[in-house]
Amino acid sequence: MARASQRIALTCATLAAVVALGAAAQTPPIYRYIDAEDRFPVTLYTYACGDVCDKAEALLNRRGVPYTTVNVQDSAGFEKLKKATGDNQVPVLQAGDKLIAKGFSDARWQALLDDAGYPKAPVPRRPQQSLEIAKGAPTQAPAPDPAVPPPAPAPTGPGSGYPKL
Repeated sequence: MARASQRIALTCATLAAVVALGAAAQTPPIYRYIDAEDRFPVTLYTYACGDVCDKAEALLNRRGVPYTTVNVQDSAGFEKLKKATGDNQVPVLQAGDKLIAKGFSDARWQALLDDAGYPKAPVPRRPQQSLEIAKGAPTQAPAPDPAVPPPAPAPTGPGSGYPKL
């Protein structure tokens, strides 16, 4: 009898481990680590071209995509742009060696970033309350709900509360 219960316990433990590993394998990554070995580093070729370039940069910031900016007003930056695209049009988004989008188009840039595996929105790093405190916002206790009556006072006298030791 003891051997049978051991066998059942071992089978249950093995099954639980397999289920846990399967669930963990399907969990999407929470963040994306970027380094020199990244297959799709993002480069934004731009200069102070106004609203279009501002929108291009804002899209990357809104999605939380780490990127390198190449200023094409510098001769070295212009040469990098010509080498990458063969053109002088800006802004240009490059993810890796092959994924390039010339000119800003929100839908096209979103699709390129999706194809490169970047998240649609940045992962929050701190709870909102911490952000408000960090910004110097005054901290206040939430206002009491007038529909909820205040708690009754604690009973006093013999036999109330916890026993005294």
